[in-house]
Amino acid sequence: MKLIKFLFKSSPLMVIMAIVAGVISGVSSTILLALIGKALTSLSSITPFQLKSFIALCVLVPIMRFISEALLMRIGQVAVYKQRIQLYHPAHAAYKRSARMRLERLLPWVLMPNIAMAGGLLQIVAFGGGALSLDARKR
Repeated sequence: MKLIKFLFKSSPLMVIMAIVAGVISGVSSTILLALIGKALTSLSSITPFQLKSFIALCVLVPIMRFISEALLMRIGQVAVYKQRIQLYHPAHAAYKRSARMRLERLLPWVLMPNIAMAGGLLQIVAFGGGALSLDARKR
């Protein structure tokens, strides 16, 4: 019962549609079985109305069952998605805060060596490698 209430809160229209489709499928199955039983027990021939009813019910039952199951799957997916979003936002905000604090603490230790390497590279590009570089060797 709790599950139905939970799903009804997430999308009430889809729950009602799934229930209606399920009821139609169940009633159609019952009528189809009664029609088959009547045709098997009666000694008279099958009327055109019974034949048309049988064909219509054979088409209606699987379609309504499929619609009902598809709606129930969709309702479940929507409910799980909404639940995950509700659980995700506070955790994500806390993670962002902690990541920002860690980054602010690590920034000088990570950034300074990179700046030093880039400065050294710029110095070599601008002024050359100097006397100890491979470019300055004697040929």
